[in-house]
Amino acid sequence: MWNISIIWIAVFLTHCSFALVGVVRKQFIFMYCMYGSAILLTLVYLIFPDTFLLPSVPKLYFINYYNPGNLQWVMRLIFDVVVPLYFLGYLVYAYRHADSVMRNRLKYFFVALSLGYTIGSLAIPLVYDIAIDPAWAGPFVPILAIPMAYAIVRYNLMDIRVIAKRAFEFGVIVTLTSFGIFMVGYLNSMIVVWIPGFPSWVFTVLASCVAAALGWFTWIKFRETDLLKYEFITTMTHKLRTPLTSIKWSVENLHSLVPESGKTDLAHIDESANRLIQLANALVEVSAEEQVEYAYTYETLNFTDFIRDITHEYLSPAQEKGIIFSVQGLEGGSVFIRADKLKLRVMMSSLMDNALIYTPKGGRITVSMMKKGGKVVVSVEDTGIGFSPEEADHIFTRMYRTETARKTETEGTGIGLFVARKIVEHHGGTLKAHSFGKGKGSAFLISIPIWKNESK
Repeated sequence: MWNISIIWIAVFLTHCSFALVGVVRKQFIFMYCMYGSAILLTLVYLIFPDTFLLPSVPKLYFINYYNPGNLQWVMRLIFDVVVPLYFLGYLVYAYRHADSVMRNRLKYFFVALSLGYTIGSLAIPLVYDIAIDPAWAGPFVPILAIPMAYAIVRYNLMDIRVIAKRAFEFGVIVTLTSFGIFMVGYLNSMIVVWIPGFPSWVFTVLASCVAAALGWFTWIKFRETDLLKYEFITTMTHKLRTPLTSIKWSVENLHSLVPESGKTDLAHIDESANRLIQLANALVEVSAEEQVEYAYTYETLNFTDFIRDITHEYLSPAQEKGIIFSVQGLEGGSVFIRADKLKLRVMMSSLMDNALIYTPKGGRITVSMMKKGGKVVVSVEDTGIGFSPEEADHIFTRMYRTETARKTETEGTGIGLFVARKIVEHHGGTLKAHSFGKGKGSAFLISIPIWKNESK
């Protein structure tokens, strides 16, 4: 009966794949259906074990081999065919639309999962009396695990220390739960012997309920831990913002009181306070990356007005720096999206700030918007420092800054573009970057699904 774990292995691999691509929220309907089916089938098989496996029988050179129950085919169809084909197909789709870094990550996952399911499935035909030696399925675990482990370590997909800690915790819980289920089963067998006619399914149902309750309790506790971590970082960041805001107010008040010779120092204090506030905001955004349900509040947003407002804020700074600033494509009617307005403002501000900082005097910044299919596409183009094709592979990596960017602006953090892409992905969209090379400018393309159109 431990083969019921096949269901949850498929569930885990699917959730893991969607999390890697960043589409867990986007795939919530499929996820709900998958988890609902997994829970329902698990309960049915535990309550009525004969529907999953009958007493084992000799097959090939095995003295005992699996003998399927009359409902095992349901599990095979859903979790050995439909679910794997769906998430493997989505990995192919994501690969075609991903940048080079994400493609490297996806190819290891896809190869590992494809080979794992192909070779691992060789143990199934003999279950249905098809004479294929299941010994070929033996390499299933290393073929599945090695490429995935390499990708996780090579591309820093996950925090290995957190995974190890969680794996140990889950292992202890599973072990204790398994022992409890075993004891309940043993007690059930003894009572059936002692009390003839006692319903054998009573303790099986009890064991299922206990296992489900423990699983739910464990999940809640892990979520509480994540929420506490997020709330701690958010609280500390707000605590930092308060004195920083006071410093900025004090600087503004002192501007009219200090002589001209001291205003330069005040400007440095003000600039440093702004950078500390930006760092605090970035810390919250990075922390919120895995806490979407706590960090994002979605509403229907007039994206046309949003782009118009935020670009208007950058018109004056661009003129002061001697940069030609233009906005195009906002006259075609309102476009509405489902979005967290504050998060999108962080994303657009990051792109606009970069364009303003890294474009020299006499350069040009162009923001344009257009509808393409069922999506709205916003382009932020500049004639600034650009980046090389080699640097393009890492432009959205956390803490990464190009060599030219480090020389031009020494105080950057390398977090802005990483956070910007995560925000767009949480809105079901994509953020891509393009440049013809160093010193030749760059373009950032934001694509977000349209909620509805409305002509003026």
